Amino acid sequence: MLFSFLIAIFVIIFDQLIKYWCVMNLPFQQPQVFIPNFINLTYLHNYGAGWGMMQGRALFFIFITIFIVGYLCYLIYKHQNDSPIIRCTYGLLLGGAVGNLIDRVRLGYVIDMIQLDFINFPVFNIADAALTLGCIALILIIFTDQEGKDYL
Repeated sequence: MLFSFLIAIFVIIFDQLIKYWCVMNLPFQQPQVFIPNFINLTYLHNYGAGWGMMQGRALFFIFITIFIVGYLCYLIYKHQNDSPIIRCTYGLLLGGAVGNLIDRVRLGYVIDMIQLDFINFPVFNIADAALTLGCIALILIIFTDQEGKDYL
């Protein structure tokens, strides 16, 4: 159980530190080259969900995220003796959810900054990356599990 929460705490701290750095050092909505032809840093405010969908529904996302955070805590407790992979997966999901929840509660929007230069993809943040990795890992775990365990 501790392992999952340590992963989540690491994601939250890293996410919030990067967001703070961006606010303090990057001009708003002006891409800055980080790794040429690969990654730009573009400080944006996202008032919606992924890809900017459902703009202006911060309260809705706050309540949904609180529910998801509670459910993830239950899953972490339920699977505390499972493999480190599943515990890391839940930690990534929890850290990503809380990282963006902090922004929504504190600011009313989520700070995004990572822009992939080589593909047309929405700007995202560390919490989004953790959520994406966690979702991919969970899908792989569910579809490759030989024992038929209930991970949800």
